[in-house]
Amino acid sequence: MPERAPEACPGPKRVRYFSGQLLSADDFNAEQDYFRGKQKTLNRLLLGYGVVSGLETTVGRRAVTVSPGLALDPRGNEITVECSTALKLPGGTKPVFLSLEYLERETDPVPVGDGMQASRIEEGFQLTLGSVPPPGAVPLAKLTRRSGRWQLSRGFRVPRIRCAAPGARLRAHRAPLAAHPSP
Repeated sequence: MPERAPEACPGPKRVRYFSGQLLSADDFNAEQDYFRGKQKTLNRLLLGYGVVSGLETTVGRRAVTVSPGLALDPRGNEITVECSTALKLPGGTKPVFLSLEYLERETDPVPVGDGMQASRIEEGFQLTLGSVPPPGAVPLAKLTRRSGRWQLSRGFRVPRIRCAAPGARLRAHRAPLAAHPSP
């Protein structure tokens, strides 16, 4: 009989459903964690991180603006920016990085016992300006000050992910799936 290696390093675990099973919030959270973890691992290892589509940066007199788009952060999180977003430009003269970070926020409170609990988690983003990009962020631009005005640094390369459909835009990413005909 072949010898088996000891299970010193167990793999991922998912919920196994069966009729009559009593389920709790822990079971549903475990299921979400399992599938989100798988997706983030695929994103991170197969695609890398960076801008997938959109997220073009423009600099105005008082603000830097990022267009709608999609990015993957170094942790594998999908970051969707649904509308153009502006961030006030800082004072000072030292170069700064514009970075995009994934955020989660609990929403939609419902009554539970004597208190309230959030019933949803909204995925969002945060734009930041700093001397270095924060860990886990996607750097979108480096801004330098020339002749008293902020400008995009021409030498900075935005990390980008090559898509199978290079012309795809956010609109295509968000399109509803077509109904599959029944067999």
